[in-house]
Amino acid sequence: MELLFEIILDLILEGSIEASLNKKIPKIRYLLIVLICLFFIIVILGLLIVGISFLDKNIYASLFMIFISVVMLITAFYKFKKVYIKKRTRI
Repeated sequence: MELLFEIILDLILEGSIEASLNKKIPKIRYLLIVLICLFFIIVILGLLIVGISFLDKNIYASLFMIFISVVMLITAFYKFKKVYIKKRTRI
């Protein structure tokens, strides 16, 4: 079941990422970019909320989860900036 879920999610995410990079379909492209960003933000915020909620039970595990979620947020922002926001070159 886990393998099936992973394959389906991988197909959907990879397909939508590749479609969002294609400039031939501009209307669907922006919707896909928003949906991809929302998915990653929800996953990262879910980890952050779980880390904060378990802070009183196990401090080391919760600090580790908070650290991982912050690192994931930083890398997601960097990847988004690298892929979707291109630098303008002036001649």
